Amino acid sequence: EIRAANRQMTAIFNTILTVGGAFVFGFFGIEYAAPRYKLDIALRMLIGLVLATVVFFADLYFIIKNMDMDEKPKNTGQPSKRDNQTTRQVITKKPEKLEEENSTESTRIESKAEEKAVRARKPRREK
Repeated sequence: EIRAANRQMTAIFNTILTVGGAFVFGFFGIEYAAPRYKLDIALRMLIGLVLATVVFFADLYFIIKNMDMDEKPKNTGQPSKRDNQTTRQVITKKPEKLEEENSTESTRIESKAEEKAVRARKPRREK
């Protein structure tokens, strides 16, 4: 829990720092980029706020995106519930049904590699 809290605090600090930096860049950077335009403080403030808003939403996107990665279970060496369900489905298939599925000629072949694999499995008819 401490590691998770530490990561969250780091994300918050990073967001505040980058949004503040974008505002400062927009506010003071316009003076250095174009000193001949004597812009009033309101316009400089607006430029800084626009840049800070863009950076904020970009940071928010990555924070939300990384939240999904934090929620994934860690690999503990044991299969997850989803793996267990898949295994149960494979194990519970009856052998008669498998033979029936393999013997049908209406099997859809979606790629050349699958077609070659199917041909390699079928016994060749000798003349």
